[in-house]
Amino acid sequence: MLTIWEKIQAVHLTGLIPQTLVAVERESHRIDDHGVLAVTDHPKALGNRATHPYFQTDFAESQLEIITSPNVLAQTVDELQALTASALRGLPQTEALWPLTMPATLPHDVPIAHPTPERLAYREQLVAKTKAVNPQLMSSIHLNLSLPEQLFERLYEAENFKGTPPSYLDYRNQIYLHLAQQWIKYRFVLTYLFGASPAANADFNSALPKQPVRSLHSSHQFGYHNDEHVHVSYSSVEAYARDLKQAVESGQLISPAQLYAEVRLRSSVPLAQGIHYLEFRDLDLNPFVATGIDAQELQFMQDFAWFLLSQPQMTGDIDEQLATAARMNDKIAMQAPTTSSQEVADAMDQMAIWLNQQTITKPQFAAFTAMQDRVLHPEHTPAAKLVAAGAFETVGQQLARTNKQWATDEPYLLPGFTDMEQSTQMLIEDAMRIGLKVDVLDRSDQFIRLTNGEHQELVRAGNETRLDNLVASRLVDNKFVTKQLLGEAGLPVARAMVYHDLESAQRDFATSFRNKSLVIKPNAANVGEGVSLFMVPPTPEEFETAFQFAHRYGDVLVELFVRGTEYRFFVVANHVHAILERVPANVVGDGQHTVAELVAKKNQDPMRGEAHRKPLQQLHLDERELAVLAEQGLTADSVVPRGHQAFLLTNSNISTGGDSYDMTDEVDESYKKLAIKVAKTMGQTISGVDMIIPNLYQPYQADQAGMATVIEANYNPAMFMHLFPYSGKSRRVTRAVLAALFPEMKDL
Repeated sequence: MLTIWEKIQAVHLTGLIPQTLVAVERESHRIDDHGVLAVTDHPKALGNRATHPYFQTDFAESQLEIITSPNVLAQTVDELQALTASALRGLPQTEALWPLTMPATLPHDVPIAHPTPERLAYREQLVAKTKAVNPQLMSSIHLNLSLPEQLFERLYEAENFKGTPPSYLDYRNQIYLHLAQQWIKYRFVLTYLFGASPAANADFNSALPKQPVRSLHSSHQFGYHNDEHVHVSYSSVEAYARDLKQAVESGQLISPAQLYAEVRLRSSVPLAQGIHYLEFRDLDLNPFVATGIDAQELQFMQDFAWFLLSQPQMTGDIDEQLATAARMNDKIAMQAPTTSSQEVADAMDQMAIWLNQQTITKPQFAAFTAMQDRVLHPEHTPAAKLVAAGAFETVGQQLARTNKQWATDEPYLLPGFTDMEQSTQMLIEDAMRIGLKVDVLDRSDQFIRLTNGEHQELVRAGNETRLDNLVASRLVDNKFVTKQLLGEAGLPVARAMVYHDLESAQRDFATSFRNKSLVIKPNAANVGEGVSLFMVPPTPEEFETAFQFAHRYGDVLVELFVRGTEYRFFVVANHVHAILERVPANVVGDGQHTVAELVAKKNQDPMRGEAHRKPLQQLHLDERELAVLAEQGLTADSVVPRGHQAFLLTNSNISTGGDSYDMTDEVDESYKKLAIKVAKTMGQTISGVDMIIPNLYQPYQADQAGMATVIEANYNPAMFMHLFPYSGKSRRVTRAVLAALFPEMKDL
């Protein structure tokens, strides 16, 4: 009789392995700075755990549960990293996540989680029934795995059924049941490879073994399991459903959720309508990775599940065979962490043969090799490494601090999504925090989907949304038309003209712009491209050079230079949420170092990077910067006097190395009203309004010339510079965008 895997090979479906859907549920306790389980309520920064798709609580109030969406493996890994980092950032400063399976030092009273009255009542009933709290406090990894639906469809079509064929539903159920049986049978392999609970606090259980073991959590004596009289059969789906129902009806179980089995047959509808996925439970946390499980371990478990499909179907007394498997697992769990296992080695050899019969990917090879290393070198298993690291409590606290630092050292980067533009990263993090489901549709184009119940929103590049139409985006890209409309609305703008060719511009230069300070820039470009600023009136030759520089990007705008300080107003839905003073790329002299040395020193700031992957951009000394220095009588080798500010560029864009100073609380309210009027005039819900203001403290008066000049209104304005300014208070403007998109969500 062919195995399921042989049938898969016959129909050429081995390529479906990467389409497996995987979701991770990871539990971890919050601890205080003394290493004791926290007694504080669930952090408000992590949203409403009663309805949250990602952050919930398990048995204890301190027991945070991080839940990923079901997705292909690579995306699940990315999401798990992002959620873990976001959770750690959302904790109070004095709290961290305990990285071990066995709980930290227990407080006198452990608060039971109370996300809803119904869940609190269930957990109180559970305590009353079991008369035990401590076993509930163990944390673990649960893996939800769903095989591709195409696999079942193609296999069902290709089957040569004899007699009456089973229904498609029953056929799919049988494959899932086979996988569940084999997982239980070979669970001992995972206990060996992933066991990481060799010891526990003395107050956890007075009967703890004196010597370290591989996994207390996975053992029968100390692990989390039902009473002996609770038996749910895996001999068939019908038997499983029947026994589970009877256990609940008889009062042996409070609900199906109280079945603490190695595998649960799961469905998004009643189980009678078919198994949709399997929940593999009770894997120890890997304490040496912040996420509790790493990409190689997840890759191995996905491959392990498919390998199990190559095993012969079980016959005879299946329940007795699985009971024998449970005893084997208990034997492995209670071994010393450095003990080798021939049974595990034999199973891994079988898996190696299975892998070698197909074309495997580099991640598959790396994952299997890493696990094989644990078989050959038991001292490399997590349990053995944990014992070697030192005392239980000390190691746990050290690793907890390391993980917290991993998440908080670079708050402007979201692990798992660091290849995306920074504003998008921060929008994803805030969306996850408040409980919006996030789907990345196109990473390179920064396209994401946000979902709250039935409400969906598409967002591109951080804040391109349905709130602003295509006309508005095209309108503000045309700087000359923008000035026309703002001027017609009575708003202050600098006099300017747009030119298609050099000859026309030169004629007007001779008659209108000569001996005047000018800004020459592309009419439609952004991020400071092609801009030349002349505080000293340019010569005809300088004018021509600047025009040709800007003309590379299209039509050229020539406008009068306005003296004053430039500010960026971030406007969302008729409210100014942040204001930045922007200063062109510069260095400040110390009387000792050259410009080049000062640039190198300033670039050491970890907040500075390239390609918008960090809040501030690296400074450069290219041809353009050297020309600006020359206008100040400086070169890259000049020693700048102490306190003297040497500018490298004339445009103030943060994207070209400028500095950002938060001034939201300093600017007079009248200028905020002016910025809102600009956004309304341009038909924008989300706008970055740039203004020159000589005195930000003096109230704006429309009848007094020169108090403010509107430079432009930007579509899709950058948010990262408000989130992480060079100096001043961080403004979480991403929250403002989410609040505008999802007004039904409170407390944004």
